Amino acid sequence: MMPSDFYPKESKARKKESTKNVLEKKNKEELVELLNEIILKKPELKPLVKIEKKEIISKIRGLFSRFWDWNEIRSLISQLETILEGIKRDKSSWDKELLNEMNMCSKVMIRGQNDVHDEGDLSMFLEDWFLMYGEIFSHTKPSREEKARFIQEIMRYIKKDEYGSDGSFEKAFLGMCSSKEDIDLIKGSYKQDRYDDSKDFFLELYNKLGMDEK
Repeated sequence: MMPSDFYPKESKARKKESTKNVLEKKNKEELVELLNEIILKKPELKPLVKIEKKEIISKIRGLFSRFWDWNEIRSLISQLETILEGIKRDKSSWDKELLNEMNMCSKVMIRGQNDVHDEGDLSMFLEDWFLMYGEIFSHTKPSREEKARFIQEIMRYIKKDEYGSDGSFEKAFLGMCSSKEDIDLIKGSYKQDRYDDSKDFFLELYNKLGMDEK
């Protein structure tokens, strides 16, 4: 008898069953109980389920109140990604109050770059952060004047950048862009020499709007 004959075919099929399939078979009560158990064991995952606005800034400030050596970066980025994912999932919180908090968090992270000994990991995270920042801003249906102020705010970050993160900050423009008027507003804030260096980025803006021919 071959060793594999000791294992019923049903057991083999069960082994190949994905985690997603297992979860899909559970009822609501079982899923709630499972999530509670996971969060009790891994409290850092709580923001994936629910994160209060005032919690966001306190968590970010806490993370950037210390120095992060190169061998600790994965932990920092993982915690930041969990916070951002929590924000993404809770669209009911996408308002101007959240924007204000994300602005404060952005300043904390930008100032804290000096205490993060990495190889561009934080800058890559900031791309996702500022893209979401721009998307949430657009979601609030801002006026033209509010858009102009938002663009100037991001431009200040870009002009003061000392860590090569200006491309990360630019993602806020991609997030906020929802019309040709938005592109024109963004262009108006760029100096001509910088615009020449950012043609690929503007192509990305046009592509988002389905205006590749521009």
